[in-house]
Amino acid sequence: MSYIHLTIEERTSIAYLHNQGVSLKKIAKTIGRNVSTIKRELDRNCTPSESWNSDYFPHSSQKRYKKRISKEKDQLIWKKKKLMNLFLLLQKIQFWSNLCIYFISLSINIL
Repeated sequence: MSYIHLTIEERTSIAYLHNQGVSLKKIAKTIGRNVSTIKRELDRNCTPSESWNSDYFPHSSQKRYKKRISKEKDQLIWKKKKLMNLFLLLQKIQFWSNLCIYFISLSINIL
């Protein structure tokens, strides 16, 4: 099952319905998403206000989403580079160990 990220249009709908006091279940049904997706989005991106409810701003939520994705992408690139460096190091070690075995075997006249 693949997950499709919320769009700015869906975030705008969530904001409108949330500010109208619509329940999470009705918001989810309206935009065709799971209730847990709506709850997670509001928990992650609502700012506390003085009223009983909290404020949700779709455009700032979208900016935070893009920042998170960019950070995750940078971390993935860093991990791939680190893995490639490790692979290259292991290749060098393998090459040198094979070379050492070859020269040792030559020195004791095995080959």
